[in-house]
Formats: sequence, C-alpha cells, structure tokens
Amino acid sequence: SVSGNNVTANKGTGVYLTESSNNSISENSMVNNWNEGIHLDWSDYNSISENIIVNNLDGIVLLVTSNNILSENDVSNNGVGVSLSGWWSDPCLSNSISGNNIADNSVGIQLSGSIYVGGECSDNNIYANNIANNGIGIYFTEAYGNNVFHNSFSNFVQAVSPPMNVWDDGYSSGGNYWSDHTGPDLCHGPYQNLTGSDGIVDKPYIIDSNNRDNYPLMSPYEYWINPIPGDINRDTKVDYMDLYILAKHYGQKK
Repeated sequence: SVSGNNVTANKGTGVYLTESSNNSISENSMVNNWNEGIHLDWSDYNSISENIIVNNLDGIVLLVTSNNILSENDVSNNGVGVSLSGWWSDPCLSNSISGNNIADNSVGIQLSGSIYVGGECSDNNIYANNIANNGIGIYFTEAYGNNVFHNSFSNFVQAVSPPMNVWDDGYSSGGNYWSDHTGPDLCHGPYQNLTGSDGIVDKPYIIDSNNRDNYPLMSPYEYWINPIPGDINRDTKVDYMDLYILAKHYGQKK
C-alpha cells in the first residue's frame, strides 16, 4: 500500500510500478513531477484511487496492464490525463476507469493499441467520469472493443476513435452526457419513437461515421440518477415540460 504521501517535483516519475500486482496507490498528492504522476507497466490487479495528480508531464500511465482499477482520482493540468497502451504483442485489457475528475489536460483519456497481433488495448471500461476542459476528451488509436458510458463530456474536441468501440450502455441505462448535444427529449423507448420524456436525448450523438452514442443523456450522470424533485425529464430544471409530462400521465394506472 502506497498511501498518504506528498510526491512532488521529482525529476522523473512520482510512483512507478513494474511487474507488480495486487497493490494499492491511494490518497497521495502527485504534483509537478517531470514525468508521469503514476506509471504502471506489466502490472495487473492494482488499485489507483483518490489521488491528486496535477501538473505532471502525464497523469496516470498504464503500459501492458490488465484488470487494474482507477477510481475517484483528480487528474488535472497534465499532458495526457490517463493513458492505457498495449505494446508490440502484449495487450492492455479489462482495466476500469471510473468516478474520476479528468480536466484541463491536453488529452483527457488516451487508449493506444499496437499494430501487432496480441498488442490490443481492448475490453476496458470507462464510465461515470467527469471529462472536462481538455483539448481532446477521449483519444483512441488502434484501440477497439472498449466501453464508454455514463461520463460527462465537455471538451474542445469531445472524442476521436476508430470503429468498434461502444459509447452507451443500452436502453434505458443510457450513454454519456455531451455538452454540445442537450436536447430535445420529447420521446422515449429503445427507438425513441414513443411520446413522453425519459431523460435521454431523442437523437443519437454522432462522433463520426463509425461511432455514435445511441442514448445520450440530457444531464450529467450524477444529476441524471438523482435529479431535483419535479424534474421529470432530468434536464436540470423544473419547467412547463415537466408539467406537460405530468398532465399527460395524470390519472394513469399501470
């Protein structure tokens, strides 16, 4: 367990694990290091949580790692906030990135696979993160089969990705919140063709011709699951649309 340390202004990496498994890196402050705040390579089943990782060359870097959990970290003002990579014929698989604040970096989250067989970066889950004010929110290169859902995106460029990544968790769990795609929400259902709001934007969010979020959220996920009383359509305000929905269903019985 590496916990409660102030790791600052080193002429290298703050914390570096290689060929190391089942470790916990938590509640540390990694600030102004010349290289990465935290770097793991060939290391599996580690937990990186509740760290402050600010003003490093890069924030958290995972190279050829699997089954690691990155949660509730503040990763800000780095080059790349969080980077996962396969290398040559060695993969980077099944890592979880959740509940983090990833803001004000050049790139928020970057996943990179190798062009060689076996060096894929896939089956990683990225969910419930705040990804904001980055140059690029998510940047995937040669990375396929990853799942991205319930995140809040507000960046100069939201996402760049090859095909075959998944950008929502299906209906009615929903996809992501995109700051440049906030409505309308007049319909519901898997095909968004039934009258009545459900907190999901009626039209998919188009990243490019190969990538789309089929069920973009009307509001950031934390609000979407816990809206203020009366906000039936979960668009962050109580207004005539909520009254319309209520009136339309007044007296209805299941």
